[in-house]
Amino acid sequence: MRLLMTPATVTLAHDGSPAAVIWAAPGPRKQRSGPTVNVAATREDGRPRRVLAVIDRWRYDGRWWEGRELHRDYFFVELEGGVRVELFSEEGDWWVARVSD
Repeated sequence: MRLLMTPATVTLAHDGSPAAVIWAAPGPRKQRSGPTVNVAATREDGRPRRVLAVIDRWRYDGRWWEGRELHRDYFFVELEGGVRVELFSEEGDWWVARVSD
């Protein structure tokens, strides 16, 4: 499983679970004046990946003792082609946290 933490576009099913996902693929590594960084591609592949199964779902409400409230709804899903993805929604934005292929 590799960490991505990249924005995603998620289509929801009637029950509120993810039905399809699109995310930007990581771009090439670029050298800047300093350390090498991985720059996210500016385009999505344009093809939603259909969710075949929701393997697990959970809610994370952060640590109450920290000053900032945090509420995330996580989904671990299997996509067409066998790819497994950990997604989360926070304040209406969707993210692909991890990918396993």
